[in-house]
Amino acid sequence: MTWKASDEQYELEKYRMKKEFNIVSLHQVVNALFILGIILIGRNNNITIGDFVAYSQLLSMSTATIKMLSGGIGTLINQGLYIVDMNKFITIPEKTTKKMAVLEHVDRTHIFSVENISFKYPNSDSFILKNISFAISQGETVAIVGENGSGKSTLIKCLLGLYSAKEGRILIDGEDIEDIPQKELYRKMTALFQDFVNYELTIEENIALSETEDINQIQFNKAINEAEVIQFLDMLSEKEKTTLGYTLDNGRELSGGQWQRIALGRALYKEAEIIFLDEPTASLDPISEVKLINRFIDICKGKTAIIISHRLASCLSADKIIVLHEGRVIEVGNHEELLLLRGQYYQMFQSQANSYQYQVGCSS
Repeated sequence: MTWKASDEQYELEKYRMKKEFNIVSLHQVVNALFILGIILIGRNNNITIGDFVAYSQLLSMSTATIKMLSGGIGTLINQGLYIVDMNKFITIPEKTTKKMAVLEHVDRTHIFSVENISFKYPNSDSFILKNISFAISQGETVAIVGENGSGKSTLIKCLLGLYSAKEGRILIDGEDIEDIPQKELYRKMTALFQDFVNYELTIEENIALSETEDINQIQFNKAINEAEVIQFLDMLSEKEKTTLGYTLDNGRELSGGQWQRIALGRALYKEAEIIFLDEPTASLDPISEVKLINRFIDICKGKTAIIISHRLASCLSADKIIVLHEGRVIEVGNHEELLLLRGQYYQMFQSQANSYQYQVGCSS
């Protein structure tokens, strides 16, 4: 999918500001006409204090009504812009490929081969990713780390096929990702992002979102056990049929951690061969994050897992760690190998370790 985000956003904002300016202008014109009317009445006729108070109240009530109407019109205009965006999104044609490649067991040595990819956003001259190359083998757990703005999340979106690299190519099972139909590609992958959505549906529908009309009960039971949804599911009277959120009648609200387990269960229900975890634990404390990452790694044994985490303690069990810096891969290895290099990873790890030691010292 190609973007025209900056230009479209600019046009939408310009349109919105223009409409709001027209509404405010109308509001001010009406106020001026009322004031002018009172002045003319007072000039041409004898006006009593009672008349003045009545006209003033009329002006105040009319102004309030116009303000309320203009606010409602402004809201409708803003919502209309979102509806236009939604309609555009719905009508985007499915990505076409040069050839209809089918993912088979073509190359089981490297399930991912990233070859010299570079990426930049539309209407931007600077590359976010620069000449990146690496390989991920079948069954590996790989951590991608780096400072904020180093390109971690952008790289994940390229690997998922959500973004198209401007240069280079990404191979999955020996096939170029650009040649693989989207449905075939997404069948093989699943992802849990930091900003996962809390769907106000039943727990069952939340987890089996991709196939709510024909839920595989075996996969569902496995997902709720692996994601530990079962721990709070038994406390709900309607079990998996419980409606979540307060929008619908009799809905139940969950804690942040419980919603996170629901999102993890949704990712695991799909039973995809490649699983992405993009910093969904950013709001957790370090101990909770390490527990979640370790549980995730145990669940993904035999599958390929790709993890982004800003806390390096979560990467100790990874088979391979890829270190990004300013959009480039600067180090690749496991935890022990990268510590021996005494490079960027070593410095980041030492910095975080010192920070934790300082916090422990302050609390003791």
